[in-house]
Amino acid sequence: MPGGDVTREVVEAAFAAINQEIEIQILPWRRGYEETLKADPIVATFPYVATPDRKEAFYYSDPIMWSPPAVLLVRKDIDFKVETTEDLAGRLICYPFGYALPEGIAKLEARGELNLVRPKTAIGCLEIVLEGRSDATVTTEHVVGWLSQQLNLDISGLRFLKEIINPGDQYYLIVSKSYPKAKDLLARFNTGLAKIKANGKYDNILSQIRADM
Repeated sequence: MPGGDVTREVVEAAFAAINQEIEIQILPWRRGYEETLKADPIVATFPYVATPDRKEAFYYSDPIMWSPPAVLLVRKDIDFKVETTEDLAGRLICYPFGYALPEGIAKLEARGELNLVRPKTAIGCLEIVLEGRSDATVTTEHVVGWLSQQLNLDISGLRFLKEIINPGDQYYLIVSKSYPKAKDLLARFNTGLAKIKANGKYDNILSQIRADM
């Protein structure tokens, strides 16, 4: 995913700035989350959006990155008009498993007024919308452009709606509250993060995303 390598570089650079050696493993979402929650064998994970449930179980670093506003991606051959999130009631929306739901969509789901299909990845949602198995997905033009290039997908039959469904999120490194040294780890990480922001390293890393947008 676009931004995935960038967040990794930010985390690695922040720890390097405090001379802390780390090992990063790429794991399936559920496994990585659960092993971090137990603090065994993984003590931290990223990038995560803050949610009330997660805040009960994890401590959060200072923000390591952000996402741009997200909109709906739909097929051009269906009549789909939205003025507010409430207009999605009764629709079938694709949203990847493990991704924090935008507030409006979460409320509709809690009231049983919205149907969700949740594949493991954003790629899965793009394919599902292309195949007509979902009315829409919530994403950004940058993500869709990157995915279509990587997978050589023809997205000419899709269109973006202008209404913003998610104004954007901040992403964090999170550490389980069950880890005894959690606060110390995050304090040191935040120190490293502040150092790379001050010396320009952070902006240099994020310029990789800006260059592609």
